[in-house]
Amino acid sequence: LDQVWQEPVQPPRALDGLVPDGLVEPLPGGTYRLPLT
Repeated sequence: LDQVWQEPVQPPRALDGLVPDGLVEPLPGGTYRLPLT
């Protein structure tokens, strides 16, 4: 996400919406992945 958005506030905002919706899964070490279904 850092490569897409110039503003540092945008990636955390995006993740704050994607994780609760189940569209992204957080992993240890501060990384994320698409859900495995």
